[in-house]
This record gives sequence, C-alpha cells and structure tokens, in this order.
Amino acid sequence: VLYALGGTALQPLTFIWNRKCPHCSVTLLICELIEFCCNHGKCILSSLPAYSMDMDNILNDRNISTLSRKLNALFSFMTIGVQ
Repeated sequence: VLYALGGTALQPLTFIWNRKCPHCSVTLLICELIEFCCNHGKCILSSLPAYSMDMDNILNDRNISTLSRKLNALFSFMTIGVQ
C-alpha cells in the first residue's frame, strides 16, 4: 500500500477502456467524453501505414517493458545527436 505525504492511503489508478466512439471507432476510457477523440465525427484521421516487420517485432515483444527505459534513453540521445 502506498501512502501520500499526509498518511492517506493511495488507491491505484484503474483504467477502464469500455466504450467505442460511434464516429471513429476509437476505444475510449470510461471518463472520456465522446467528442474528445474526433469532435463528433468532424475530425477523422486516416489510418497509419503498417509498421515494418522489425518495428512490429519490437512492439509486440513480451519483454519490451523490461527494455523500455533503455530504449527511451537510446532514442532521447539520438534526438540530440549524441554519438
């Protein structure tokens, strides 16, 4: 159990993805309003192209969470051009 500075017990966040937008079919959290995603169908984005096989393998790897900090550090250094 985690406690806040005042000694109050903190409840874990629970994300409930239980609704779909009737306009764009995106999955919404229970607390999100329908207009949050596409403004009642006024802003529909085209689908993204498929990932390359290499990227798809990385994203669907069961061990990705153990590597996520290393990957994040690698990509953050790449953006500033560190060699």
